[in-house]
Amino acid sequence: MNTAVTSIIIVAIAIVLYVTEKIPLSVTTIFAMLAMAITGVLTYEEAFSGFAASATLTTAGLMIIGEAFTETGLAQAIGKFLTSHLRAKKKWLVVLFFLAAGFMSIFFTSTTVLLLMMPIVDSMARESKGEAIRRKDAYYPIAVAGILSSNMSIIGSISMMTSIGLLENSSLWHGGDVAFLAPLPVGAPAYIACLLVYMTFGYRMQDKIFDFPDVLPDYVEKEEVNERRSKKKMIFTAVVFCCCLVFFYIGVIDIAAVALAGATILILAKCLDEKTVFRKIDWNTIIIVGGAIGFAKGLEVGGGAQLAANVLLDLVGTISTTPFAMCLTMLIISTLISNFCSNTAAAVMLVPISLMMAQNFSYDPFPFVMAVAVGVNLSVSTPICVSTITMTLTAGYRAKDYLRMGGFLNILSVIVTAVALHVLYF
Repeated sequence: MNTAVTSIIIVAIAIVLYVTEKIPLSVTTIFAMLAMAITGVLTYEEAFSGFAASATLTTAGLMIIGEAFTETGLAQAIGKFLTSHLRAKKKWLVVLFFLAAGFMSIFFTSTTVLLLMMPIVDSMARESKGEAIRRKDAYYPIAVAGILSSNMSIIGSISMMTSIGLLENSSLWHGGDVAFLAPLPVGAPAYIACLLVYMTFGYRMQDKIFDFPDVLPDYVEKEEVNERRSKKKMIFTAVVFCCCLVFFYIGVIDIAAVALAGATILILAKCLDEKTVFRKIDWNTIIIVGGAIGFAKGLEVGGGAQLAANVLLDLVGTISTTPFAMCLTMLIISTLISNFCSNTAAAVMLVPISLMMAQNFSYDPFPFVMAVAVGVNLSVSTPICVSTITMTLTAGYRAKDYLRMGGFLNILSVIVTAVALHVLYF
């Protein structure tokens, strides 16, 4: 059996495991990575290379910086300030949350942003007894804003970081390090379109769809006493974070080096301790990002991606064989698949194929990879599409709520993203 067929069989098995989630995603990723090496598709060095990739190290550094926000009390302080000073109609509070989540998700994953903002919403809902804001008003828009905004930087989501890592580690890419805001022109239109929806008729639309009683938080917020939560450490954490953002933007230093340097400085300054870092860092995510890069490399090196690309070209070729038609095909397929399985898993499966398609057309691979990287983060139509959306189930949303509200936003996002890709690259 040749390596192309072997790599495709491994991917097919991984897809089944990803979709059914009978075993954890991280275990599936490691299984696929090891299978590529054991069957001879890759050398062991190639299979393990993802754990030293810039995307993996950047993910680890940003997780540590995000944890410092919680450990120093900075996140809680921001929440209390907003609770005390925000006075507006529900619609405009939702828009404000949409804007805040959108900005933060450029630098943090949408899951992290939602975790930071949920306590703020709960606090306001509890104190006002639902008059100022309700969980069902804010949870879903915040999640949507975070997911769409994660398409505007190379560190906004695990799937985006993984996609960029796959691109930079591909032999087909000769463009060097991808700039921090390189995905913004492709990703921003969908976020802006959905923001405009919420600024106009979106709140009324979701208010009619979300016609169930609001689930108010039933816990009592405990007053925490923590000596580490001094104002000096909060300010220091904020300063280090802002410095990292500056270096991310100007791009004079590798972003992994910046993220790790920021994390190291915060540990040395005792804004959080080493034990907390190792205990609370999401190792599951680190394994998925690192393993996925090695796993996907098998599709490229083994020839599976080329074989899959040829089959897809033959299927779509009966309609059109233009580069944009194939790029649009990848965008649509990415969105459909990621509505039913992990967006990171979808990116791992489809980025190598998109790279081969670009090579077949002798075309710049960047827009093809962006079609996948952005496409997998447009899926907001099911409760299992992205972990960030799944977390909003605590607000009481039903499957039909996601399909009706999210389906509309999903279709709108695909349309404006397709237009952006065509205008920018074709």
